[in-house]
Amino acid sequence: MEAGIFAWERLEELADRAEREAQGYELTRAISPVTTDKDRYEEARSKVRRMRGEQEDELATLGRTFARDADRANAFSKLSRYEIAIGRQLYRALHELERRQAARGGAAVTPPQVLDVEVSGMPEETGS
Repeated sequence: MEAGIFAWERLEELADRAEREAQGYELTRAISPVTTDKDRYEEARSKVRRMRGEQEDELATLGRTFARDADRANAFSKLSRYEIAIGRQLYRALHELERRQAARGGAAVTPPQVLDVEVSGMPEETGS
């Protein structure tokens, strides 16, 4: 997912640069723009099309979709939260598997331990 986000942003930046380069070869006239260097203009426009086309790649599209869903600026922090949650679920499932395998092997297995955690700095609840 990270690679997709980076791929999309990289291609977007390259396309924007090529677009600005192409615009640098245009002179704005009252009726229509005129190109000052047709070959370089066409080369820059070709680069824009190529970069925009590469953005259609599956990885870049996946990254863009995730970033759009995450309100763009928060994409990496949201992805990090997902990774942490998935890691916790994985280890929880792994521990349960090991516990069940030990029970199946005839070992005396205690039920999962519960840890009571107290968070300091939080206001205490009052019974109103």
